Amino acid sequence: MPNVTFLYGFNKADGTSQILAGWAGNIHRFNSSTSLWIGLSQITSVTAVARMRTFLNSGFWVNGTNNNKRWDGTVWTDEIARKKAPLSKYIHIDPSGSQLFLANLSYQGQTFESRVWKSDLPKNNDITYGLEYGANLSQTASSPTVTSSTAFFRLRNIKVGDPFIILSGSNAGEYKVSTIDSETQITLTQNLNVTATGSTFWVGGNWFDVVTNNNDVVTGLGDNSSQVLIFKNESLHTYNGNSSRRIKGVPGTHSQESVVNIKEYTYYFHRTGIWRTNGVTAELISRPIQDYIDGIASSYFASTVAEKVGEIYRIFVGNVTNSSENIDLDNVILDFDTITETWSPGMLPVKVTATTSFLDANTETNYVGTDANTVYQDNIGTSDAGTAIPWMMDTGWHFPGGGEIETEITRIQIHNKAGRGIPVQYKLYGTPFDIDKQWKGLDDLSDEITEIDLRNRRDKDNIARGVALLLQDSSTISTPMIERIDIFWKPITARSI
Repeated sequence: MPNVTFLYGFNKADGTSQILAGWAGNIHRFNSSTSLWIGLSQITSVTAVARMRTFLNSGFWVNGTNNNKRWDGTVWTDEIARKKAPLSKYIHIDPSGSQLFLANLSYQGQTFESRVWKSDLPKNNDITYGLEYGANLSQTASSPTVTSSTAFFRLRNIKVGDPFIILSGSNAGEYKVSTIDSETQITLTQNLNVTATGSTFWVGGNWFDVVTNNNDVVTGLGDNSSQVLIFKNESLHTYNGNSSRRIKGVPGTHSQESVVNIKEYTYYFHRTGIWRTNGVTAELISRPIQDYIDGIASSYFASTVAEKVGEIYRIFVGNVTNSSENIDLDNVILDFDTITETWSPGMLPVKVTATTSFLDANTETNYVGTDANTVYQDNIGTSDAGTAIPWMMDTGWHFPGGGEIETEITRIQIHNKAGRGIPVQYKLYGTPFDIDKQWKGLDDLSDEITEIDLRNRRDKDNIARGVALLLQDSSTISTPMIERIDIFWKPITARSI
């Protein structure tokens, strides 16, 4: 069945809101009165992922394949036919809310995968892009004047000093604009060599290139603090309004849809794991769940999708298979609690392909789209479309003595709410030289503070340098909460590692 390739919560200044979704080559609007989706007769790619941002009380839509569009809540308009916007894959609003940023571009038959284009500042509640192009340029030998009978150089806000690129004919090359004489005529800063007609051209200067491609193209946009973030597959760059700067030693992302802001950080996915940046530096935060990261299929990297749920960064990573760690799970979600800095893996009965959040009656709500052209409200109720919610918490390795001390783990206390009956499993690290690959059973949670005593239990090994715990359940009742885990231990000996 078709994927939901686009999902967006559109809020207008008058307080009205809409949910828009794309599947099966059309854009749909949800009618809350009838609980039905209404097709909006917009022919779009069945497979290309689309993005939308709200600017000037309208939704600006791009997917890199079909012409950019603008939605005012009632009518769609073609942003390329009407405004000569560059075709773009990615779209963002700068942190000040004053400009539209477009990236990974195509126009006049050329593709610029590492180029970012800025709109002009709004005027009369509208924008121009400072771009014009065509295929009917007339030039005269020994004259700097060029004309195009179909151009709108002034209307498009072409500026003195903009680069003017002639793509075909004997005068092909890069020139500079000296004056904009009329809608159809420009004077360049130098004379042309040959009289010619019917040449293809483009003119405009609202752009900057983020280094060069080097097989590393723009894969997303974001912002942090007062800077625009520009993601490539293997690098991350910032733009401060004047110039771009690479954050040294930091990868970018394979998926625009994994980029989410929570408080002072921007979180995103890379093949090495989950990263977060404050716009100055970045750090890898997913080491405790590296076994799950290693199990994500490389073919799914670009399809990872994330959302903000309260203070949680939630990312949907598809199926996870890591045979060496005995992990084989479908439709996995990884939750990072940004308050406690802890990870909780989980699963869903559906594969999520798109997410959105928006204000509905002044309440932030989350929605997800799936690979079965369905849309669900997320983070509500106690089941997933009637299916019991699988819940799982993998603590990752903890080393009570710091990693070099061989310890006897005597007791484990688990503070929880609504966790009664959940089985607890464990693995040991360094016993003294082996690492457990299989989870081993302990006991079930029985009280709000459940204590598991490992002393004098011949069936339970408890000598190691590190320990990991796994709690998992599937239920249609309230989701359990693990508030705290205390590990009691005593040292046995120190080893050099």
